[in-house]
Amino acid sequence: MKKRPFHLGLLLSIVLLLIVGVLFVASASSYEGLAKMGNNLHFIKRHLVFLITGLVFFVFASRLSIDFIRRMSLPFFALSVFLCALLYTPLGVSHYNSVRWLQIPLVGFEFMPSDLLKYASIFYLSDYLVKNRRTTRKFKTFAMIIGIIGLSTGLVILKDFSTGMVIGLSLMSLFFVLGMEPYQYALSGLGGGALAFIMIRMMPYRMERMMSFIDPFDDIQDTDWQLANSLFAHGIGGFWGVGYLNSRLKQGYLPMSYNDFIFPIIGEEWGFLGTTFVVLLYFLFTLSGLQIAGRCKNLYEQLIATGITICISVQAFFNMGVTIGILPVTGLTLPFISYGGTSLWVCLVAAGILLGRSKNH
Repeated sequence: MKKRPFHLGLLLSIVLLLIVGVLFVASASSYEGLAKMGNNLHFIKRHLVFLITGLVFFVFASRLSIDFIRRMSLPFFALSVFLCALLYTPLGVSHYNSVRWLQIPLVGFEFMPSDLLKYASIFYLSDYLVKNRRTTRKFKTFAMIIGIIGLSTGLVILKDFSTGMVIGLSLMSLFFVLGMEPYQYALSGLGGGALAFIMIRMMPYRMERMMSFIDPFDDIQDTDWQLANSLFAHGIGGFWGVGYLNSRLKQGYLPMSYNDFIFPIIGEEWGFLGTTFVVLLYFLFTLSGLQIAGRCKNLYEQLIATGITICISVQAFFNMGVTIGILPVTGLTLPFISYGGTSLWVCLVAAGILLGRSKNH
């Protein structure tokens, strides 16, 4: 197999997004760092530690062999399912009305196991599809495929609706690579839509988010506060922005401004030009990832490259869509940019695996 240099477009998009992330975590977290921790550099220092260690993981992941990744797909999937199941026990930690985190005893470190399951499910389903690619039209094989998607999505969606949706869409994208039948797309889509509807109806706060999406200014002092101020931030920024570090909305008016809602701060400080630049970087990432997938000669590599690309891209566009009011509030971070620990690490490992596939065409 001929080895080539890493894909420049993919590498460039990742590096630039990480730089934007450092700049805006520093800006958006300064007020809260000073107010809560007595140090305006508190969060950016932590972010840099996560980033530096994450880059080590990124380089390591880019060198993993496809045989090792495939061999570990089942153990990784089983571990991720087990960790997500622990969310339904007292070990699950609740923040912002959602039990999405597990806390490591004694250490006190919290992480989201759904971040692991996003990619573990891609690796495992890809392995199953390759092994059974000649029998995907048979009921038994298709039922198993739906079972894997249902387990991965259903286990997460009750606790973390938005991540469950990202997982479902990422796994269904693998159907296109394999060329499955139209009725199989339809059945999967109907099942996913029904599950999403049930989950929204079951949780009152999710219905509140839907109502906020429909009219973000209906209850601006309560449920609509975050989305309304997100829209204000984009509006204040206008075309050119108010200038880097000059955001007013980050000063206690926009919760999670250095995490889930960092994109409005970019819009306020860098304006429409800045947000367009970020969107174009994600488009470059998506196109580069799909190009890598298209060039892979190994079907398993092709499937995981597609899945990783779609997973990161869907999460990014969901996050940005929320902050400009075209999607309901989800709680997803902005990949490579938002402040984060395990979410940034897992994203960089996945991107490293994707970049590694670009060497083996």
